[in-house]
Amino acid sequence: MLRRLKLAYAAYNAFKPHLLRHNLPAYKAYGLRKFYFSPVSSADFAHLPAQQLPLPTVAAIRQTALYQQADADTRASLEAYPETGFAVLKGFLTPEEAEAINREVKGLMDSGAVKYRYRNKLTQLILRSDNIREKGLRSPLLELLGVLLQGKARLFHSINFIPGSEQHTH
Repeated sequence: MLRRLKLAYAAYNAFKPHLLRHNLPAYKAYGLRKFYFSPVSSADFAHLPAQQLPLPTVAAIRQTALYQQADADTRASLEAYPETGFAVLKGFLTPEEAEAINREVKGLMDSGAVKYRYRNKLTQLILRSDNIREKGLRSPLLELLGVLLQGKARLFHSINFIPGSEQHTH
């Protein structure tokens, strides 16, 4: 309940100027009249003209190493990405790799190094696990993400859901 209160976030953020002041030039560029500690939402950008982001071409997706190494289901999912906005990378992790990650996450949780946030969310495991970081930084994945996002992809945050996010689409 408390995390839904913007005032609580603003109060918390007010004590973090060294982490948030870098946002001020972006606020100014987008015409936002906000303090560094103020919450920002999509409503703050309603005055900006709508932009249609360019979509990647299927031809560009097909040229990536991950696509070329993928099975037929993953290829079909990647080819549908420009229309659907998502792709399932079946087999990106082997069953053994997935099990090793699950064991490591359990160990991190058992030791208290990571805890659930908001009932079911584990954040920033990429900072606590060389194994997870290595999987996320695989160059075929970064190459594919660069094509899908049409820019250089960089992994900077991770969110893991054990039972599922239970969130509405956003």
